[in-house]
Amino acid sequence: MATSSKATSSKAASIKAASIKAASIKESALSKGARSRARVIAAAANLLQRRGYNGTGISEILKASATPKGSLYFHFPGGKEELTIAALKESGTDFGDKLRLLITPETSPGHALQIASGALAQELVSSGFEKGCPLATVTLEAAAASESIRQTCEEQFRGWHELIEAMLVARGLPATDADEFAVTALSSLEGAMLLCRAYRSTEPLEKVGKQLRRMAEHLLASHDVNERRA
Repeated sequence: MATSSKATSSKAASIKAASIKAASIKESALSKGARSRARVIAAAANLLQRRGYNGTGISEILKASATPKGSLYFHFPGGKEELTIAALKESGTDFGDKLRLLITPETSPGHALQIASGALAQELVSSGFEKGCPLATVTLEAAAASESIRQTCEEQFRGWHELIEAMLVARGLPATDADEFAVTALSSLEGAMLLCRAYRSTEPLEKVGKQLRRMAEHLLASHDVNERRA
């Protein structure tokens, strides 16, 4: 079990390193104006993840991104709401890309989710338990007041849901079962991140990762048995 835990942690670290490298390559290929826009989005995404929507102001974003106020409003004439939507999309895509890196023939869906939970735990630790889910806090704070923000959060959550569902369908699980498991997995990970921040411990994510792996393996094994019986 200790060896398995170390392997999962190592894989999570590799995913983080690959993500950082991809972001660096992406930024280097952008024009000066696009780099300025990307820098503002990255700063906003980081602050939203740490402080939430209400705790993040334009002045903090300007300072964190070293961007003039005029430049920010040039790229985002809609102000904080428009920038928040762009940052949520960036964060949602980033996590989706990390999850896609785990979807390989050699990695079972359950193991992929366990590695993903490990990567989330590492990010929490490295941020001093400040960085939770990039969507959750904004959803709770701003979705009721802004339909555009609510729709963006829904789109990103559904994207993650569909990735998890597709992993299981690709292994032969019926779509209905895969859909139900994806909801359970996503809800469990979201709840575990919240508990980790409250407890200042990665234990909730570690336990959820193990349980999701067991549940996925049990579902797939049960389906295989039923298929053979049929």
